[in-house]
Amino acid sequence: MEVEFPDILQVISQMYHPHNEYITVKRLRKVIGIESEDGKQVRKLANTLVWLELFGFLELDRKQTPKRYRIPPDFALKTKDIIRMYPKKKRINGSF
Repeated sequence: MEVEFPDILQVISQMYHPHNEYITVKRLRKVIGIESEDGKQVRKLANTLVWLELFGFLELDRKQTPKRYRIPPDFALKTKDIIRMYPKKKRINGSF
């Protein structure tokens, strides 16, 4: 299953909860349903989290492996425009 960038953003937005506001690549991978053997997809998830942290959408909480990122409460509002600009034909139909 090929996962695209806006799908990853939507899943992260849905994963935010006030009592559990942290995310790792492994947790994201399990929610989406990507096997650990699918290195290309796992790298895409890791690179997406790094990109989101570099541009200020996520905060790096722990630098050691595994890296843990904090999801801010306004993540869904910040990323709504990015999701809207992405072509809909490339997006996965269905929910996670």
